[in-house]
Amino acid sequence: MSTVEEIDRWKHVLTQATAPFEMTIRLMRGSVDVFPHAQAVEVAVSTISQPVLEHWNVARPTEGSELHSVIAPLVKAVQALDASDLRLEQITAVLDMSAEARERLDTGVDDPETADEVVHEMLTDLKALVVTARLGHQGIMRLLDDHWGQRFDSIRKGRFGDKPQHFDVMRFESTNIESAMTIPFSDLLASVDPGVATTEEYMEQFYVETETAAQSQFAGRWVVTFFTEWELNYRRRLAGIHECPERAVRSTLMRDLGYMRNDFAHNRGIASSKQKRCKRLKWFQPGERMQPLQHHYEQLFNEFEKERETLSQAPALYTTNKVELKGHVPQDLADSFNGVAAEQGIGNDEALAAALAAWCEANE
Repeated sequence: MSTVEEIDRWKHVLTQATAPFEMTIRLMRGSVDVFPHAQAVEVAVSTISQPVLEHWNVARPTEGSELHSVIAPLVKAVQALDASDLRLEQITAVLDMSAEARERLDTGVDDPETADEVVHEMLTDLKALVVTARLGHQGIMRLLDDHWGQRFDSIRKGRFGDKPQHFDVMRFESTNIESAMTIPFSDLLASVDPGVATTEEYMEQFYVETETAAQSQFAGRWVVTFFTEWELNYRRRLAGIHECPERAVRSTLMRDLGYMRNDFAHNRGIASSKQKRCKRLKWFQPGERMQPLQHHYEQLFNEFEKERETLSQAPALYTTNKVELKGHVPQDLADSFNGVAAEQGIGNDEALAAALAAWCEANE
């Protein structure tokens, strides 16, 4: 009925709505009963109401859930705020309710999650990762463009030698002082800059996408992170809900991303022959640098919309007979395996089955 991620988002929303007033309102309590003027009330009501009501409209908790019972009374109080009422009491009452709600959320909400909710969280995670990856390169380029602008200003003013040679990666500023925190400006530029635009790219800059090694690395981060979350988080939760082995929860779409994950993690982002095994995301040919573009992402999200129902449904009955698997491995590897299995509190059979399943997923 609600997930950990859903609860965390509500905690963030409540903090965003009330944190700006925690100090000022605390100072006002006991000394005044009303706001000094109507504008102050309008600002307080707007600042509190906007994040709470906006999130309520798009992410209302399921009725009957414990999360709903925590949030709904607060939303009702926020909706009743009156910007024409100068009394301090109406704002402090909402702030107190918000603090109580956050405390209840911090102690834990005992709502069982559904498969639909887990899949929703999974796709929310995917979209947030993709946005972060795609904006990452643009953010770096805007930063470098600002510093290029400063350099051209110096040139226009005749100060040809007035160009800092290094870039401080902690302060995000150019400097002539070399340190452990700096990188030569030219090295940074060569690493992330797509180069001088062609005439076509300049004329159609909003339609032509640049392709750099840095952008491929950003893509690799979201693919590796998302697939890891699938394996270690979402897949396990779905298996728990459906009361089946993790290996029974399958997805051809996630398998395609698994092939990409392997090439990003183990082949420096260069497509291997495994990309030919992709059934739905046939994006790259062997030898190509793997950088998803606009049309790839559009297909990705459309395919996941088709996959929602499959991921949410209980998988087909999964049965297997246990057989003995013989082989020889180095003693230090066997010792490490036994130690990790013991530390995790699972038997060797279960640990070996999990290891083999992971190996097969990565190489099938």
